[in-house]
Amino acid sequence: MEKAKVSVVVVAHNHEDVLKDCLNSLQGQSLTDIEIIIIDNGSSDNSKEIIEEYSNSHKNFRSIPLELMTKNKARNIGLHEATGEFVAFIDADDIVNPSAYENLYNSAIKDHTDIALGNIQLFNGTRKWEHHELKSIIKKDLPTLREFQKHPELLLNPSIKNMIINRNLLNDNQLQFNESLTEQQDLLFTQQSFICSNKVYVTSDIVIKVRDLTNSDVIKQTSTLEFFDNLLVTQTELINYYNLKDITSHYSHVEKKLWDYYLTSLLTKAYYFPSEQYNELLRISSDFAKNLSKNLMENNISKISKVFYTVFLNQNPEEFHLLMTLLSDRTLQKGAVMIEGKYYHYFAKYFPKYKEYLEIKEFNLHQKIEILSLRGDRLQVGGFAFIEEINNLDSIKELQFKNKSNGQLITVTLETLERSDLSYLFSKNSINYSDGGYKTTTIELSKILPDGDYEVFISVKVGDISLRKPLHIFYFSTKANSKPATTKTHSIVPYFPKKNLHIRIKKTGLLGKLKTKIQKSFRDIVYEFGLLVLRREWKSFLIFYLYRLTQRYYRNKHIWLIGERKDTAQDNSYHLFKYIQKNKVRDNCYYLIDKKAKDYEYIKEFGNIIQYGSLKHTLYLLTCDKTINAYSERANMYTHEYLQVLKCHPEWQQNQKILIQHGVIGVSRVNHVLNKNRMGYSLFIVSSDFEKDHIVNEFGYAENEVAVTGLARWDALENTGNGKTILIMPTWRNWNKSTQQLMNSEYFNRYFSLLSNPELHQILEKNDLNIIFYPHYQTQIYMKDVPDFHKRIKTIRQGEETVQSLLKRSDLLITDYSTVSFDFSYMEKPVIFYQFDYKRFYYEHYNQGPITQELLFGEVVTEEEQVLNGIKKFAIKDKQFLENTVENPFVIKTPKQHAKLNYEAIANR
Repeated sequence: MEKAKVSVVVVAHNHEDVLKDCLNSLQGQSLTDIEIIIIDNGSSDNSKEIIEEYSNSHKNFRSIPLELMTKNKARNIGLHEATGEFVAFIDADDIVNPSAYENLYNSAIKDHTDIALGNIQLFNGTRKWEHHELKSIIKKDLPTLREFQKHPELLLNPSIKNMIINRNLLNDNQLQFNESLTEQQDLLFTQQSFICSNKVYVTSDIVIKVRDLTNSDVIKQTSTLEFFDNLLVTQTELINYYNLKDITSHYSHVEKKLWDYYLTSLLTKAYYFPSEQYNELLRISSDFAKNLSKNLMENNISKISKVFYTVFLNQNPEEFHLLMTLLSDRTLQKGAVMIEGKYYHYFAKYFPKYKEYLEIKEFNLHQKIEILSLRGDRLQVGGFAFIEEINNLDSIKELQFKNKSNGQLITVTLETLERSDLSYLFSKNSINYSDGGYKTTTIELSKILPDGDYEVFISVKVGDISLRKPLHIFYFSTKANSKPATTKTHSIVPYFPKKNLHIRIKKTGLLGKLKTKIQKSFRDIVYEFGLLVLRREWKSFLIFYLYRLTQRYYRNKHIWLIGERKDTAQDNSYHLFKYIQKNKVRDNCYYLIDKKAKDYEYIKEFGNIIQYGSLKHTLYLLTCDKTINAYSERANMYTHEYLQVLKCHPEWQQNQKILIQHGVIGVSRVNHVLNKNRMGYSLFIVSSDFEKDHIVNEFGYAENEVAVTGLARWDALENTGNGKTILIMPTWRNWNKSTQQLMNSEYFNRYFSLLSNPELHQILEKNDLNIIFYPHYQTQIYMKDVPDFHKRIKTIRQGEETVQSLLKRSDLLITDYSTVSFDFSYMEKPVIFYQFDYKRFYYEHYNQGPITQELLFGEVVTEEEQVLNGIKKFAIKDKQFLENTVENPFVIKTPKQHAKLNYEAIANR
């Protein structure tokens, strides 16, 4: 093709599962004069075929096949082949926004800039977020056009992927990627490009979506001397380049970034780094430290960084080995220590000679509001607050109202709510923050606050340390629950400068109350019409008025709304609905499902089915008495329109939320997901007194909010096995975020090895046994075609057969941490728990629960040979092996009565 406006260089290596997403985003670019150069960097999967398909069917796509080499060398080949006026570099798992290159190119041409850059959105399988390192670059108060000399924040741009660069700039300055680097591949190149540029155009618009696949496997793979040596090379090259260009005064911004990255890398990789290479790592670290400027060391680093710096420079192997041992110990308690009446970082216990660097003179208060609502004068607050770095045992928490005119302080004591999830989430159980939670508290403002304008604070006291912060509201949905309100005597107006809660309260007459109501109504009207006029969300707009017309009628019907996932009807929700409809125990009970889903066939005979996503779905959500789900209600029942309505009118949500669960809680602690403040369930269904105690003690629910009924699906459990079927059903791992990661993981390879084992095949043939392999549905998302391991081994995917059917017709279950083991045990059938990654699973995936390995109702094994031995015992009907699972204290057994008990507990709530 003729000279393009932009050439995009894409480097692919074994990206077959995501490559089409990337190439489709490039194919759909609004910029027509664009050249796509796709480099197949030695792929061994189907990437080559995909690349050839696109290059053959699109004139502006070109493919370059290469033997495997460093990414930077492949990029340089692409740069050499590029013909565009500007050039961009991305990876094969990125997704470019449709108008990204057109907007960047037009802006660069219009303003005569050498570089144009935009924002980055990171994403993985569960969430999306903006790149935090770009916040300092895309601030609203900064100009669109910049020169790096006046705006050194440009030098902090974290990636090459969000930029287009004038190719003449690169050619004239002989810039290319350093081919020896495998880590920090972008930094040196982007720095040199900024330094050589005349001007840079910056937009806050998201131009590219970058897949974040960082997990512990990636960290482990890069826990090498080569990684840290690459950082040293990058540092040295940058220093030389800044000296060459005589701009060393600007190097300080990048220097701190590099130093912080080096230390962060050391902290995250210490656990995996081989101890026999500590001395060589010390040498690299020492050389890195020697290159740091005096100004950085004296003025711009934390005290803990000075300990690292000093240890590096001293080159004392014993000190460095101790440092690495501390960093790699996941069981170590890392709360601050008190020495001679002062608080110090825990390092001070092990490095007393560096104590001067380690004193903690200021602590930080971490707080989050999870529940905030104002109804009349009743303010309801729930959440957590703790002082970082110290154990918060027996902390005292208060809500403080400070009168802004006279400084008067009115306090409300908050009752502690045990939150073990805080220790796990914020310190991986290395610091005790469990007393950081507080019970949801209701405050009648008119009874405690004189007329005035108040700023609201949260305060925490631990021992002799007392801190307070403004009550900060992070999310709009939380803030929306507190709107101007009136009582018979008062007008109360909450407002949120800088997202901090302030309250204005005043005794008022009819005129004042009318003014407050008008303010509230005007705000609501602006929001509602904004949905229609500005965002063109006509369905949401229509719901506002349909609700107002019909809400009294529908509320009088006392509707129950039941669901699971959008496309499923096979778990506890299905069995409860089936019981209600077959026994005609209640009118106006409805089930939500997409009628195009396979599972619709299972449930349509019972009637009262509502199409998922319909207007009726949203109206019933707004007007029902109860919503009932076995899974997360918000993720699986809420429509987009429902969420839009609640942003304006959260008070319209008046239903009780019921969780009937899809398993038994106890093997893992999931209170970070299901605690009362976060989810607000009115009733929580459990399966034993043991589980109830756990929920009451650690999840924040009252005794009468937890019902021991067992799971509704257990009514359908019956052993239909033939004594010859083994079900292998492992749960998922949150660190497997792509096909490539899954296929390379220990998790996948363990099961692949087991199912491929000739000895297993012999056992199956000798004893006339069969295996069903059913991976977790989250694993199936990334799992490619599974080979035919053996004629007696069958792999089943989601949708081919229900989980309950598989459990009923199987005779031995091999799982790891899945709670289907409780269903299997309910039928008094044996379980083998294959827990080869126990420590990792309960460090990275979930927090370990009160049902530990010693309490499990089956054999716990860690090696493949032990699994095979267990199968042999099953085959010969070993008595002790079979009796291991007979007594399970974690389930209540009331055969054929569980759905009835569920119904009665919900009806009586």
